[in-house]
Amino acid sequence: MQEELAARDCLGRQLTVLEQLKQALTHENQALRDNDTAALERWTLEKQALLEHYNALESELNLLLPAGQSPAQWLETLPAHSRQLRERAIELAHDCQEYNRQNGQIIQGLQARTREAISILRHNTREKSLYTSDGQASYRPDTRFLGKA
Repeated sequence: MQEELAARDCLGRQLTVLEQLKQALTHENQALRDNDTAALERWTLEKQALLEHYNALESELNLLLPAGQSPAQWLETLPAHSRQLRERAIELAHDCQEYNRQNGQIIQGLQARTREAISILRHNTREKSLYTSDGQASYRPDTRFLGKA
């Protein structure tokens, strides 16, 4: 009975942390879309702290496991309310993974855009030869390079 209460308490705290994590990921997404680096840094740190807290709670839950039982077997022995908490926690964890994946895609897109901008800024027209209509390479420092084929 004592272990059941401890498990329910731990599962409830996990659920709270996962709800906070989902909220932090939503704020992180908005910061990415707004290009708000200060908010992004704040929400990334918050996300990291919440993940560490969740992992600590998962370790706490694992300490309650009876010897020789897997987590799935043990959860089946718990009352329905505790199983429902765990199922909801699993759903929230999947939501958080999806939100994090989406944020990662935004970051990859921003990185690609930044690399392209840097490439354009570093582009040195003196290194490129321009070709005349008869196919001869020529260098004209007064000409602007508009693109490449």
